[in-house]
Amino acid sequence: MNESQAKSSYVLAVISDGYCLYLGSRQANASAELQAYLTDTESRKRPALLSTSNPEPLIMGEPTDTGLVEYSGPTSGEFLNRLRIYENKQYHWEIFRLKDGRLEILPEGHGREVKSSIPVGKRQSGVRWEQDNRQCRGTLNFGNFLGSGWLGFSSHERLCFEVISAKLNYETEYLSLIKDLSEKALSLILDFETPTNANLSNQQEKKQQTPLEAYLLLRTALPLPDFQGVLSMIKARPHSMLQSDERWMPSSLATGMHAMSDPMGRIRWAKHPTSGKPVATEVLERKRRDTTNTPPNQFTRLALEKFAENCAVIAADQVSFGSRNAEEAKRYLEIINCELRNEPFRTASLPGRIPLENQVLQKREGYKHVLRAWLLSSQALTARDLDADGLLSPTAENRHVPDLYEYWLFFFLAEALRGLEGATEVIEHYLGELNKDGAATIKIEHSDRPRMTLLIPSEGKSRFVGLYYNRTFKKESGPSSYSMKLRPDYTVETFTDAYGTDYVHKRDNAARNGEITYLHFDAKFRIQKVGVKEIDVDAEEIDDLSAKPEDIYKMHTYNEAIRGTAASVILYPGNNPGRAEEDDELLSEIYRKYHELIPGVGALAIKPGDEKSREAALASLRKFILSAFGFMPDSKTHFTDFKKWEVQANEKMKDEHGTPSGQG
Repeated sequence: MNESQAKSSYVLAVISDGYCLYLGSRQANASAELQAYLTDTESRKRPALLSTSNPEPLIMGEPTDTGLVEYSGPTSGEFLNRLRIYENKQYHWEIFRLKDGRLEILPEGHGREVKSSIPVGKRQSGVRWEQDNRQCRGTLNFGNFLGSGWLGFSSHERLCFEVISAKLNYETEYLSLIKDLSEKALSLILDFETPTNANLSNQQEKKQQTPLEAYLLLRTALPLPDFQGVLSMIKARPHSMLQSDERWMPSSLATGMHAMSDPMGRIRWAKHPTSGKPVATEVLERKRRDTTNTPPNQFTRLALEKFAENCAVIAADQVSFGSRNAEEAKRYLEIINCELRNEPFRTASLPGRIPLENQVLQKREGYKHVLRAWLLSSQALTARDLDADGLLSPTAENRHVPDLYEYWLFFFLAEALRGLEGATEVIEHYLGELNKDGAATIKIEHSDRPRMTLLIPSEGKSRFVGLYYNRTFKKESGPSSYSMKLRPDYTVETFTDAYGTDYVHKRDNAARNGEITYLHFDAKFRIQKVGVKEIDVDAEEIDDLSAKPEDIYKMHTYNEAIRGTAASVILYPGNNPGRAEEDDELLSEIYRKYHELIPGVGALAIKPGDEKSREAALASLRKFILSAFGFMPDSKTHFTDFKKWEVQANEKMKDEHGTPSGQG
């Protein structure tokens, strides 16, 4: 069957015997024209794979370059649906009865309830779900929510697809963002040096993955060479513990070491046949031995058996899952079956409960990798959108990508600061934990406390640097604003090392002396291009992907209202999603430098990607931070010139009138 990429205005999918679902950017045709959808479909058929549980292929509409329904074709992300629709676009849907090869409109009173993964309970701009139950049709719009979506009657009668963005390449940049956040959540919790223990528990009613989903997630978490290495680490250093066994032994063979502590309970007595005196016949001996039948090994055996179960399904059905998947699953299965016949798993019993709180599972090499793979493949661990408490946690099918981008940028800023040349005394203040569902969460509260602090040594005075998330600047006291209360997404501050007992004490002393400098950053996922030329205040309509005047006004407000501000910067995804990984020149162009729109207000294109893109973005961000704070001797921007002019103007006004400019 044809697996090539296709772009159309609609797709038809058989979601169960007797029902067909239409999803497209325009309404389905009138009843008299429905049969045209099923005419000459051979070239338009595509394998359903993860899109439906029904073996019937998808039927794409006529190809068009402007189509909003895509079939991606074979990709590296085989755990993803190949069927794709776009964020912030309206789609029409309708479910028809499929009878004798013909489509029929469902009559009123059909009695079927249609559901979707649309987050209808969330009040988010752009999200829309409308339904006309009389004819089983409606419209939907996922707004800014990306990820796996679905629409249909039930878990077995539905169409699944991926909601993608025009700003980020879905399979590289968006999934890199999700992976970075998920890995950050897990690494904070499973880190060997984490001062607190994770409190994990298992939820038995968790949504189960299909065997293909579980297998592909396992392969993503532990590729075959890594899988073999992990099992070798466990075999080289299996967890063991001393176990006490008690059994009755003839008194002549017993040591009697523990018997006298309870002579009536631990010794069996009898009368001597001649003297009639009591003599010991048997003694309850306690023997201590080393055993590998421990909770970590029991869990690992359970995880391996679950992996084997899913791999066996894939290996046995080459037609449905493809020859490459089947062959690789067979190799996984061979390795697992071999390991299960050997120690420490051969003698390990199955656990009565999942010991997720076990520290060996969470932190020892080998075991922690199996735990991660099991969480990913069995518990559907991914990142999700932020809730009202600022929590990043798993399990949501659709994620609000502007919030995820904002959270990702926080950790990216932290990584950029951590990598500044000579940075020492790095202290991070994140709260990582595993919630009651066994899900990793990171909590970064909206707080006036620094989330990260570090020290930059220098030949003169060393500088402290702090990173804040949603720090509030008020008029009354503390970090001050000349006018209203302001809260940038991120604030980076710096000051020279002064007297004080700790960071906060030194910071407050520097602030009182006017020796503290701020950089403010706001995340704008909506923006794809930014520049003064694109910003026209008088324009009747501004491109949705361009910076709006209010975006620049807000940066101006930070500059003018918050004392000590050096610059305010917009962080946005930028152009050309996915192409930077393929073109070194384009990569350098995207991350070439900080783009100063007007004095003191600038923009940086920062987005997830592969290692090359990541390093280029980090280098660009670090260069700007060092330049803005004056760590680089040749740093010079329009802002520097503007500030020099302002100081000179104030001095001149003071000489002429005795009052600095703006204060009289």
